[in-house]
Amino acid sequence: METHIGVGIGKYIEEKISNAQNNIFISSPRMTSSLVKKLINYSKKGIKIKIITSEPVLEKHKDAIKIFQSEFTSKSYDVNFLEVKVVDALQAALIHAKIFIIDDVKFFNMEF
Repeated sequence: METHIGVGIGKYIEEKISNAQNNIFISSPRMTSSLVKKLINYSKKGIKIKIITSEPVLEKHKDAIKIFQSEFTSKSYDVNFLEVKVVDALQAALIHAKIFIIDDVKFFNMEF
């Protein structure tokens, strides 16, 4: 299993996400709407997606979470391929870890 760490890893992770064959697991404090839409589409193609994120504070993150919520409401796909856990602020102030596991390869995005 490979592990990649460092600033500037974002583009590398995006490329790996777009080439995923089996699964994408993400722990991140924030999500963008464009990434959320891509992940939903990948789940519809049979790629298992699991996400843990913080309760949205920033407007961009709120929009991303709304997209997930509307997707779960529409039920236009097999829910076994998409699982999203939004941790509320009472459970944890912020999910700070930025961890991406794509087809069993680990990536850590460290921002200082």
